[in-house]
Amino acid sequence: MEEKPEEMVNAVSKVSFDGQKRNSRRFPERDALIAEGLSCRRIALARGMTQAGAHKYIIKTGQQDFWKKRRQEVYDSIKNSLSERIDSLEVILSLIDSKATERAIQEGWPTQKALEYVNSRKHGSYYSFEDLVSLFSKYETAKNSGRKLSLDRLREGTGIRVNVDVAQILKSVGLEPMFGSLDRHPVSKEKKDAMKKSVQLKMHHADVSYFLGVPSYIVKNNLRLWGLNDGKKLENPCDIFTVPKQFKRDLTYRLASEALEARDIGLDKSQSCQLLDTSTELLDIVLENGDLLTNKIVNALRTLYPRREINKPYVDFRNY
Repeated sequence: MEEKPEEMVNAVSKVSFDGQKRNSRRFPERDALIAEGLSCRRIALARGMTQAGAHKYIIKTGQQDFWKKRRQEVYDSIKNSLSERIDSLEVILSLIDSKATERAIQEGWPTQKALEYVNSRKHGSYYSFEDLVSLFSKYETAKNSGRKLSLDRLREGTGIRVNVDVAQILKSVGLEPMFGSLDRHPVSKEKKDAMKKSVQLKMHHADVSYFLGVPSYIVKNNLRLWGLNDGKKLENPCDIFTVPKQFKRDLTYRLASEALEARDIGLDKSQSCQLLDTSTELLDIVLENGDLLTNKIVNALRTLYPRREINKPYVDFRNY
């Protein structure tokens, strides 16, 4: 519909809302949108004009200060509304958490530990709550009866995929495997040799420790003991392709290896994110650069394990 200018000849029509002189050629439809505090973009879309044209009209008609004031009022109103909604959601979540905690206390230690583990995960648990309760029930029963169960025995019948996951779940809630911490296993000569070779990779000791299946502090301390920790700049995936700044700290070769393994075993993105406790955006970055990361990790693993045939960017530590 074509806009018709409104000609006003009285004194009020010559003055804007804030007392500034204004052009008498006015479009009531535009003025109504300005009074609502809409952005130039929305005014332009509504009236079939450009953003620059909408802004020029506001200035030319002397409504700039009035429009800015209304924009701020609209912004404040939306901000207050969102703040109230967030406060309400926090109250609801707090009540839900409180109820869940009460119920967990009533149902016993295994349920409490399962809830503790779920709450410790930023992106939720990959395993069902029932699987977790079953795991902790086995742990409690064995401990109370003075028996020790291996990681294999603990995960039997629970739906938990591998022993490493059992150990990680226990560690997340302050528990250790019944045969002691995995960190206390002796380091083989093969892995010590691999630590020395890792220096040429310029890979962070946390990534090296993951690929070798030994604690990070052992790699770091041994390299220092052998005088191989020379302070050279270490590399991470951000050095082989462009990564948005907000993801640089979280993108590691370990995460890349785990993500590529999850892809290869057929997990979808949602399952992978839950299993790895990472975001969809970060997972997409890894998968989009899968070929580059695969080549880098495979070459690194071949350096660490020269006697083994390695063609995939991940390692099954139980076989090493």
